[in-house]
Amino acid sequence: MSISTGSGHCVYRETSKVFAYQPGKSLTVLQTFVMGTAREGKRTRAGYFDISNGHYLERDGTNIYFVRRSTSQTGSVQETRIAKQNWNLNRLDGTDASKITLDLDVAQILFTSIEWLGVGSVIQGFVINAQFIP
Repeated sequence: MSISTGSGHCVYRETSKVFAYQPGKSLTVLQTFVMGTAREGKRTRAGYFDISNGHYLERDGTNIYFVRRSTSQTGSVQETRIAKQNWNLNRLDGTDASKITLDLDVAQILFTSIEWLGVGSVIQGFVINAQFIP
């Protein structure tokens, strides 16, 4: 799939299956993707989300974020972006314990682990060199 350099062009790729929430059960999603070359005005996303809720990785130009999208507090869509330099476990910039630098121009495996919504948390990261790196 590709898009032109013009403004407003979009490509959506999504599963036709719905992975519905089941009370008391957690969910782990693994996704492979290549975001392609970063450029100003180009936004790419990969994750477990829809128009109202979810968690995803986003590259907007050259900026990289993990994003939480939710309608639970206000009824309208609220997005919380956490910039790569503020990731709390591993920034994947080559300076953390893993010594790995994330390259979104090549194939990556993103994982999203969602615990039970009543009390749990969400952990996102990458599978690199057969290791889960949150």
